[in-house]
Amino acid sequence: SMYTEDVIAIDIDDDALASGERYGVTTLHLGNDRKAVEDAISDAFAVVCATGVKDLISKNFSDKGLFEGKYLANAGVNEFGDMFSDDDVLYSKMWPINFALADPTKMRYLDPSFYAHNMGPEIIMKKKLGPGYHYLPEDIDNAIVSEWQDYYGENISLIIDQ
Repeated sequence: SMYTEDVIAIDIDDDALASGERYGVTTLHLGNDRKAVEDAISDAFAVVCATGVKDLISKNFSDKGLFEGKYLANAGVNEFGDMFSDDDVLYSKMWPINFALADPTKMRYLDPSFYAHNMGPEIIMKKKLGPGYHYLPEDIDNAIVSEWQDYYGENISLIIDQ
């Protein structure tokens, strides 16, 4: 795809890698393709971490030099860790890059999550769910997504697994 030809996704989750491949993204397994991963980082313009795993880079790489001269950005928690100074990572490792933008994620994309969140207490009470983590029932999830797509005229079929 023209949007992903210069993107390489690196992960340890085979399902996540397979999903990326289905959409034309070049993927590398951190554990199985170590040399290719290091070569990709060495050739990269930027490294954006979006795993949600704190200190991921510092725990998996011992050579900080591999990342020198690259734009480094977190898309979630501080994934670069202690090996990197605040000055090494955009926005001083304090914010995910998205929230440092003047116009972060538009509300229209957050609305479905907030809507589902607000339905949580009602779902818990109606389904008499006990303590613990419970997935949003698929019928409710599908209804929220369908209503959102109708309202905004968005088609998300290209970004979800079928």
